[in-house]
Amino acid sequence: MQKIIGSQGLDDYTQTNTRAKLTDLVVTRNDFPTARYSIDLNLEKLMYCAMIIVRKNELKNKTSFTYDDFIYVSTENFGELTSPMARKEVVTATDKREIQRNAEIALKRIYTKFDNPTMLVKDGESEEPAKVPMMTYCHYDKATKCIKVRFAKEFFEYFYDLVKKVDEKTKSFSSHELKHIILFNSSYSLRLYRILMSYMWRTSEVTIDLNELRWMLECEDKYKELANFKNRVLNVAQEEINKLSNINVKFENVKNGKEVVAIKFIFNLKNEYKEQDQLKFIDKMKKNYLASAIPFSDDGSHFKTPDRKKYFKPPVKLSSKQISTLVNCPEFLLDYGHFLGNSDEETSKVIIKTLLAEKLDKLNAYKPIDLDYYFWLQVRRGIVKNGDNDNKEKDDQE
Repeated sequence: MQKIIGSQGLDDYTQTNTRAKLTDLVVTRNDFPTARYSIDLNLEKLMYCAMIIVRKNELKNKTSFTYDDFIYVSTENFGELTSPMARKEVVTATDKREIQRNAEIALKRIYTKFDNPTMLVKDGESEEPAKVPMMTYCHYDKATKCIKVRFAKEFFEYFYDLVKKVDEKTKSFSSHELKHIILFNSSYSLRLYRILMSYMWRTSEVTIDLNELRWMLECEDKYKELANFKNRVLNVAQEEINKLSNINVKFENVKNGKEVVAIKFIFNLKNEYKEQDQLKFIDKMKKNYLASAIPFSDDGSHFKTPDRKKYFKPPVKLSSKQISTLVNCPEFLLDYGHFLGNSDEETSKVIIKTLLAEKLDKLNAYKPIDLDYYFWLQVRRGIVKNGDNDNKEKDDQE
């Protein structure tokens, strides 16, 4: 028997629906944003709402989701998320009717245009990408004003249970709040934002081959002149991302001689979000420490006390995010410089990354790794976001 995720039955759907909220996290594997797919902008937004509802229902009802289950999203919920009008300080009855009407139109259009979307994902060294079905079912019910969708079995691994499986075989994943993409009017803005966020936890700059970028954005046969591609795609995305999201981005050409061969993106959290993340991360750490009777000082001096070693356990295994955080922390490279000799910075990072992945016991034998300390440093720099420490991510999701 199929379960209805998001409802206890159509008769009382509007009373029992689990709703997606603007502050809910969209969590996906990092090779999802860089995949190629053709999908209606509103359907893509609906897809992320459905992912959130799946997770929230599991937590709420203590049940597991399967690929046979349907997910329902109401026009009311979709409207309050996607309408700028719903962000007004005072939303009138007239506003609410307009929001509802526009949401109904959007969901009906999603149903009308639905065509079992499939994404192309680079698969190792193969020249041909894998074809992965994303959603296999869509139905709009006029009576309940709900849309009903079902994810494809093969698509599960790109969004499902990611925070529960952290081992050497687990693909890297990233997260962002729904509110940062839900008002975009351009699919290029949404796609580029998510591509950049897949890199956010390890760098603030990324260079993407121009042909690869065109492939991801399905612009191989569109806007062939670079100036046109910039005006119609990159400039539009940059403007919307800088205006509506939590990051600022700028880009520049990368040339081979006179030819532009790649685009370099420079991006950072906006100051207000950087400060919020710092406060959330440090406040959570402080509460945990004090609850366990572990010394904590706001200036971080507790990390340098002589008896610090008795308050933490060095890691016996690290995730890819944790390794990346340590590799990119100057203090960590300095503390473990014993293993680096006179290597330059890039070589040092390669050596340390290998040791963290394969010889962690040797590093701990030399000096037990105080993971909280290095994460605290990177959070203060705004490099690590709240929840990027994999040991804390599961708690953040719950």
